[in-house]
Amino acid sequence: MLNERKRAAAPIAKSINEVEASLNATMKHMGELMSNIANARMAPGTRMPLTAGMDASEKLLDAATGVTQTYRTVVEAHADLAQDQADIGLKAVSWGDNHECPPMGDAEEQPAPQLRAV
Repeated sequence: MLNERKRAAAPIAKSINEVEASLNATMKHMGELMSNIANARMAPGTRMPLTAGMDASEKLLDAATGVTQTYRTVVEAHADLAQDQADIGLKAVSWGDNHECPPMGDAEEQPAPQLRAV
């Protein structure tokens, strides 16, 4: 039963990491695009109007906000899946280099249980 659970969960672990990576890449590319618009406006000799690219920049900022909110929601879903992983007895299972769960920034750190003599 444990092996079946591992096989069923592995594609989920792979997919959630791919979604997070693609959203990170999207945010990076959007930032580069915004920078390129500003750089083009300031490039020597272009004599572009000060307002060139402003409408597009405003739309891109709105889109970037949406991507960031989406990323936060996906990270929260990842935390839920990590809890599900523990609940179904797969907490000690590692998914390999490509599927490790990164630390959740807002997650409360649990102190290690203290051992005591009985």
